[in-house]
Amino acid sequence: MLRVAKRVGLGVALMAVVGFSFGCVGAMGPTFGIWSDVKGPIQGGSGSGSKTGEACAQHWLGIVALGDASIETAAANGGITRVDSVDYTMKNQIVIGEFCTVVRGS
Repeated sequence: MLRVAKRVGLGVALMAVVGFSFGCVGAMGPTFGIWSDVKGPIQGGSGSGSKTGEACAQHWLGIVALGDASIETAAANGGITRVDSVDYTMKNQIVIGEFCTVVRGS
């Protein structure tokens, strides 16, 4: 009986590690795995704006996610009224991750 309990416990732990490594932000880029640091475009443009704004959301263990990574918040944080381009950065380090929207404009 103890042997079965150990196997079940090991299986649950393995599924938890695999599940948590995928995080909460999987819509863009290679976000799965234990470690990732990815940047990419959301909306192209000249990207030559004189101002930059950023808004971020975080997750812990792939279970809890909080924050506002919207384009509107990023633009407001940078004092931008005309958005030229939108990019993203995504980081995932084992149990914590962050997704940021970066806008450039004037």
